[in-house]
Amino acid sequence: KKGVVAPTASEFAVWFAAYIKKWGGLHARPPPRVDIASSMFVFIGCFVSLTALSLMHKWGSEYRGREYPFFLGSFGALSTLVFGAPQSPYAQPRMVIISHIIAVTIAILTDYITNPDFDIPIFPQWFANALVPSVSITVLALLGFTHPPAAACAIIYIADQHGAIKAQGWLFIMIPSVAGCCLLIFSGLVINNLSPARTYPLFW
Repeated sequence: KKGVVAPTASEFAVWFAAYIKKWGGLHARPPPRVDIASSMFVFIGCFVSLTALSLMHKWGSEYRGREYPFFLGSFGALSTLVFGAPQSPYAQPRMVIISHIIAVTIAILTDYITNPDFDIPIFPQWFANALVPSVSITVLALLGFTHPPAAACAIIYIADQHGAIKAQGWLFIMIPSVAGCCLLIFSGLVINNLSPARTYPLFW
């Protein structure tokens, strides 16, 4: 039975040279900048949406003495896609909502075997902080729902050290994750389509 044959020095040198050449990139053109008119739609869309989320966060923190966080860092990334790059496949409603449900579900399930509060911590917290986004990104790619803000949202949940996020438990999938996504998508529908140069979404 033949074993694994190690590459010769010359074969390795050829492979390594080709590998390093990839670092130089394909010299593709970067995306063009937007004009002044389009940039105003970007600003208005982001400002209106994030103001609404910030107000919801304020009201949520005052609701019956329990904090309901609505203003997540991942929504800044999502705003960038919906208003700064509405033609991106990653900005489309299906990608946004399904990816958040999947990624946050992975984060919550992992927390059950990481958080000492559940008495069965299999992984240390520092390990889970890296594991959750890695698994989320991989699963989203395999299912065809790659969406960067969803992975960021999963990190926000699993890395929460103050307890307000994890106190939501399974509710975190809907509030603030899906609810915030729906608000940003609705804002994208209303504001992006006011521009004659924009159409959102590309697909549902």
